[in-house]
Amino acid sequence: MPPQSPVVSAAEPAPRLRNVLFLVLDDQAPLFGSYGRQAGFASARTPSIDRFAAESSLFETAYAQAPTCGASRASLMTSLYATTDRFMQFDTWAEREAPGVTDLPTALQNAGYITLSSGKIYHKRLDNEQSWHEVCGFGSDIPRCSYDKGMCCRLVRPVGRRTSEEGEEATVDTFAEFAARESVDLSAAKASYYAYIDAEEDDGLLGLSAFARNGPTCGHRGLPACKPPAVEAPDVDDYALPDGKLTKKVIGDIRLAKKEGTPFFIAAGYNRPHLPFAAPKRYWDMYNRSQITLARNPFLPEGAPAHSVNYFELRTYGSRNRQQIPEYDAGTGGPSGGALAIPDNLARELIHGYYACTSYIDALIGDLLRELRAQAMYDDTIITLTSDHGYHLGNKGTWCKHTLYETALHVPMIVKAPGFGPSRIPALVENIDLYPTILDLVGLPSPAHVQGRSMVPLMKGKTASSKSAIFARYLYMDTVRPTRTPTCFMIVA
Repeated sequence: MPPQSPVVSAAEPAPRLRNVLFLVLDDQAPLFGSYGRQAGFASARTPSIDRFAAESSLFETAYAQAPTCGASRASLMTSLYATTDRFMQFDTWAEREAPGVTDLPTALQNAGYITLSSGKIYHKRLDNEQSWHEVCGFGSDIPRCSYDKGMCCRLVRPVGRRTSEEGEEATVDTFAEFAARESVDLSAAKASYYAYIDAEEDDGLLGLSAFARNGPTCGHRGLPACKPPAVEAPDVDDYALPDGKLTKKVIGDIRLAKKEGTPFFIAAGYNRPHLPFAAPKRYWDMYNRSQITLARNPFLPEGAPAHSVNYFELRTYGSRNRQQIPEYDAGTGGPSGGALAIPDNLARELIHGYYACTSYIDALIGDLLRELRAQAMYDDTIITLTSDHGYHLGNKGTWCKHTLYETALHVPMIVKAPGFGPSRIPALVENIDLYPTILDLVGLPSPAHVQGRSMVPLMKGKTASSKSAIFARYLYMDTVRPTRTPTCFMIVA
């Protein structure tokens, strides 16, 4: 699609402490209709995000700073690049690797915001816990928590008029108690391995559905281990799976923000389309698997070291019939080196699952946007959407992320702010730019440590503020660094 010129209202409103809805997806390549084909793949069906993008600033070439969850999210939340001694691996803790740094929610909290985190914002849910008024996750993510709409929440400090029954720590200690108190319908678990997979293991609910169908769950209570399915299409409603519960919780947060009248920073970190590709059946039914195209270049690039790609994450799952995912074998590189080891029928099933999960998340985000409209908050709320990194679907000879090829770093970046009309912006931007952008939009200065650059000038059409290059880094066996310019992409080992 051709770029559109940014549209700014003639009477641009002065920055003020508006509510912010901060959406972070997991492993989400920009395979939205609003982005068009990416790396040879057709777009998923994403009507809610596409409508939202049509009213927003869409950045066509946005990149993450690391191709793994923990490191990328630490960069996103602190606006710091990865270096040789920080933000390099999936299990990164920002508070340990960048101690004392003011992250985005802390900067907003210091200005008077109520900051709420639901789902996967930091990779470690309690990373920089004091940055939030409330942190919500699932099961063992948040020890000693109470349950709110199926999410496990810890109230770090008081949140307005929220009562103890609505979220005080340790009101309820276990998922089993929550299920009994709220008369939770566990029938969905009989249809879905993953409906309550995030419940606490000690409650005996982990793998309940597999027990109901097939007897005791593999690996549960001393039984032999097996690999959970990489895909699942349960015939359940949208709120049976964890991301549905997250959506219900965030809808409650939006209503609380309306009631309080205090500026809120509401962060919603969705788990999908990260593996396992589990989405309600109706989202699978949106696609005809026989028409799904496979990667047009399923080869390790010639001359690339074998360890530059590896789908070890996919290998932690099994196929739906519990067959093993084939061992990774990159071959010698190039078309003469042999194609990817995963057979075509399994590849189509996995891509189908990725599309289904993307459409599922699109529908849930649509629920949040409808709630904002119902509360008459949509037009006055800053809404941002990005992902922690991109994703391989067989291209470049691999799956998942954990590479520094462009496919693993390219992310969606959409920003809607009052006073700005729709635009498509081709300039290079990075996830670390989101922190200073949000502060700029609410009229706050960025802390001195911030390495990102506000995207607001680009949203105003000031192309002179464009970056000449973006940077990322990853540590897997060797430290590797890519550089992306407007015309080329270079990887240095």
